[in-house]
Amino acid sequence: MPSIPEEKYRALRAVFHKKEGVARTQEIASEVHPRYLYRLVEEGVVEKVKRGLYCWREEGYSLDQEMLIVARSLPGGVLCLRSALSHYELTTVSPWEYQVALHRDAHTPVLPDYPPIRMFYFSQTQFETGQTTLELEGGTVRIYDLEKTICDCVRYRKTIGQDVVKEALGGYVRRNERDLDKLLRYAERTRISGRIRRYLEVLV
Repeated sequence: MPSIPEEKYRALRAVFHKKEGVARTQEIASEVHPRYLYRLVEEGVVEKVKRGLYCWREEGYSLDQEMLIVARSLPGGVLCLRSALSHYELTTVSPWEYQVALHRDAHTPVLPDYPPIRMFYFSQTQFETGQTTLELEGGTVRIYDLEKTICDCVRYRKTIGQDVVKEALGGYVRRNERDLDKLLRYAERTRISGRIRRYLEVLV
C-alpha cells in the first residue's frame, strides 16, 4: 500500500477510475490535495504524462486500456500502420503514438489529451478491406488484420520508414500463419500489388 493515508489513496484512485485512467491536475485537486498525487508519482503508482496530465499505472493500467481509450475517442476508427505492426509483433520500434485509420468522409473528431493519436484518412476500399476486432476486457477495438497491415505499411512506407517496412515484411514472410494469397488479393484491391510483388520476389 502506498505511504499516503488510505482515504486519500482511495479518493485518488476513484478520480482516475472515473477518467478511465488519465486525469488532469485540476480534476485531481478538486478531490485531493496535489501533494498526495505527487507522492504517488514518486512511488510509481501514478505517472506524469506531461505538464498537468497524469495516468494511473498501478494494478493493470495497460496498453489494453489505452487502446480502449483510443477506440472510444474514435468510434469509427481502425488501428493501423505502426500500431497494428506493434500488436502483431512485427516491429521492434516502440510506437510513441497510436495510428488510426478513418474513412475519408469522416468528421475530424476531438482527440483526448492522452494517449497521442495520429489519424490517417483512407478511401472507401482501403478503409473497409481487412478490418477485424480485438476482444479486450472492457470492450472491443477495431484493427486491420495481418495482411492488410502489410499492404498499408507498404503504401505509407515514406511515412513510417523504409526500415520499418522491411522489418515487418521480413517478419511476415517467416510466419507460419501468413496468407500470401490473401495478401495479394488485398494488394490488388487496394492498388498496391506491383510494389508488394516486388518486395515478395526479394523475400520469399
